[in-house]
Amino acid sequence: MSAAQRRQRIDSAAAVGSRRAADGGSALHRLDQRGGAKIRLPRPSGIALEAVLINTAGGLTGGDRIDWQAEAMAGTRLSVTTAASEKLYRSDEGDACQTTRLRIGAEARLDWLPQETIVFDGARLQRRLDVDLDEGGTLLAVESLLFGRQAMGERVLRGRLRDRWRIRRGDRLLHAEALDIDAAIDLADGSPAGFGSAADTRPALLTAVLCLPDTREAERLHDRVSRSLHAPGLRAGASVLPHRLIVRAMAPDGHRLRRGTMPALRLMAEGELPRVWHV
Repeated sequence: MSAAQRRQRIDSAAAVGSRRAADGGSALHRLDQRGGAKIRLPRPSGIALEAVLINTAGGLTGGDRIDWQAEAMAGTRLSVTTAASEKLYRSDEGDACQTTRLRIGAEARLDWLPQETIVFDGARLQRRLDVDLDEGGTLLAVESLLFGRQAMGERVLRGRLRDRWRIRRGDRLLHAEALDIDAAIDLADGSPAGFGSAADTRPALLTAVLCLPDTREAERLHDRVSRSLHAPGLRAGASVLPHRLIVRAMAPDGHRLRRGTMPALRLMAEGELPRVWHV
């Protein structure tokens, strides 16, 4: 048996769901865990049930698979985050795969707020986010990518990331995202794709999509979110499309990306971000 055949790979999955509590708040309805995928439920500090996802393997590499599921049942609010940044390590054996499935019931809200994904040199990932929204449901989905760590002097020179989002309300497609980054092309100095990085920078990207029942809600929020997206080193903008508000941001490193976008994310999240973001 070759060394590659002997390497252990993860195949993990976990699911969490919220239901309406007797006092009108949100309570735990479902909690399933398999393999290295764990979920912890901190004591709630607001109206939402908060779930913290943990990958006990410490990161993902080629051949790993991890699946997350979350559901906010009708009339509830669920906030899902991660205990730390996910790490994508160098792969010698194909792609790592991550699948996330979210379900939001009528008049419910789900905030998908993982911390940044750190991409190391040579990493390969296929990631997919599928969301089903009932009429009247609200979704905030945020994903951040960090290509190397500035403090460690890292740069990402090779590897590939494919990220696919599909958000549906009822039987119609509401929003679609497709991101394909080849490090050797898109992260090279002077890249025409706009991600080119000088030797002293580590490009960091953020996408946030807020899906709302009424486009007028997105329009009312747009000006405040746009005004909040001003910080040194941050390139960002907000736009309104039917039933959604979208923020895209880029910064030279993860610290400036987080510092520059947190005011906008607080507005979109209707308050404070998960407590683990501040640890």
